Amino acid sequence: MTTMRPIDVAVALSLYGYNVSPRDRALAIFNHFRGACADMEDLVETMQCRAIITELAAASASVYVEQAMLRYGEEAKRRNVANGI
Repeated sequence: MTTMRPIDVAVALSLYGYNVSPRDRALAIFNHFRGACADMEDLVETMQCRAIITELAAASASVYVEQAMLRYGEEAKRRNVANGI
């Protein structure tokens, strides 16, 4: 993956939150830690909140950003270039 600017990360996070269900986003974190994190129900509830990153522990937030960048990082960069950003 190429180096991303903060605006690329912000757009990727927005796309991830909009296009991927709360359950699937929670499952990615749960699976990453093999269940050694918050309960699945608590994670899903957190994913339904708009202020997602501030509600997660640092390690879980890092996984969330990583998942968003893997899925939407390049798309975010293309959109920003297309919009002259």
